[in-house]
Amino acid sequence: MARKFYKTTFKFTILTEDEPVGDVSPTQADYLCTEGPGVGEFEKEKEEELTPKQAADALTQMRSEPGFFQLDENGEEIDG
Repeated sequence: MARKFYKTTFKFTILTEDEPVGDVSPTQADYLCTEGPGVGEFEKEKEEELTPKQAADALTQMRSEPGFFQLDENGEEIDG
């Protein structure tokens, strides 16, 4: 059976008063909206199936490496 890879994109919107949020991690954004002065909305935007090459490229773009899914940079499976 061929392996499948997916990319799911979410949008997280935060409303604050007085100053913008700036760069925060997902954990910090959650805290800001559950314990802090912000209100947030988390929604799924899209889901798409990726080819192995697209998955390898997406991992690299997200500061990971294709080996995370046992792929090389061309999307080929790594033995082992």
